[in-house]
Amino acid sequence: MTPIAVIGMGCRLPGQIESPEQFWAALLQGDDLVTEVPAERWDAQEFYDPEPGVPGRSVSKWGAFLHDVAGFDTGFFGISEREATAIDPQHRLLLETAWEAIEHAGIDPASLSGSLTGVFMGLTHGDYQLLAADAHSIEGPYGFTGNNFSLASGRIAYHLGAHGPAYSVDSACSSSLLAVHNACRSLHDGESDVALAGGVCIVLEPRKLASGSAQGMLSPTGHCHAFDVAADGFVAGEAAAVVMLKRLADAERDGDRVLAVIRGTAVNQDGRTVNIATPSRDAQEAVYRAALAAAGGGPGDRRARRGARHGHSGRRPDRVRKPGCRLRDGRAVRVGLVEDQLRSQPIGLGRGRPDEGRAGAAARHRSAQPAFHPPA
Repeated sequence: MTPIAVIGMGCRLPGQIESPEQFWAALLQGDDLVTEVPAERWDAQEFYDPEPGVPGRSVSKWGAFLHDVAGFDTGFFGISEREATAIDPQHRLLLETAWEAIEHAGIDPASLSGSLTGVFMGLTHGDYQLLAADAHSIEGPYGFTGNNFSLASGRIAYHLGAHGPAYSVDSACSSSLLAVHNACRSLHDGESDVALAGGVCIVLEPRKLASGSAQGMLSPTGHCHAFDVAADGFVAGEAAAVVMLKRLADAERDGDRVLAVIRGTAVNQDGRTVNIATPSRDAQEAVYRAALAAAGGGPGDRRARRGARHGHSGRRPDRVRKPGCRLRDGRAVRVGLVEDQLRSQPIGLGRGRPDEGRAGAAARHRSAQPAFHPPA
């Protein structure tokens, strides 16, 4: 695969974090960004019950929430108040963070008009559409364009005047990573000259948490204990993050600041497992190997020094997702992703689920942050 440079980043994260630098500082400080459900979202007590299985109730009343998801600068983007109100806040956040990623790269957004700029966004929840339907506002003139997933990416391309591919993807928890994968392939194939890739998640609907609780997916303790014997489910989290990508050779030619380099990506599917929500160890090991191969390496490649793992914080999924991985004292331990990697070249392991922040905003820092909620 053609090496791809990360040249810009934008983010909105819990704890009123609005820049990659603020996010990195929070990681180093070990800030716990999980709180009880804010009163402006919904009445947490009304939908909470510590007893599992109560219809319409959740065993969790915690989450990592964004501040002021309703806020939006309508004047800056030339969108009327009426239309902005009909637009899913997730779409608005992606538009803002995409703009910030471009500016973070030192590029004038206006210069991208008419360019082959690709836009690839991942999202999986449509809570706002449920709320809009309940309020009958989805029936207005902006209800369709304000809530259709395709417009999460299409609106960014529209405001930029970009002519590269623009589409949204939904693969659940891997949606933003799949968006990055597709962006890298588009750059590799030459259909895009630069690309914006990212994802967003906002939790607005308590009924969905009740459903997740009924499936035993949510933590009744309000903590994510990824890769830990104390794992009892995950805590809902919110975020919006976008990276700006460019072929490494082009970035070096143009004098861009290179924050990180993506050398290989891969995607596959678990196929048939115990149930539709259970991952496959064999499939996940295969995709590790495919990504290493795409980068021109393989197990034992000495360029592989550190890995950041997605941890579901459920015992079965975490057992599947960590072949050869472990944590000690809440910090990354030099271990292998797969058995032959373990024998030949160990790597460090980090986990993103405990704070629900992901590792993208810290890609350029050459140090290992502690994992939150150290293992029991």
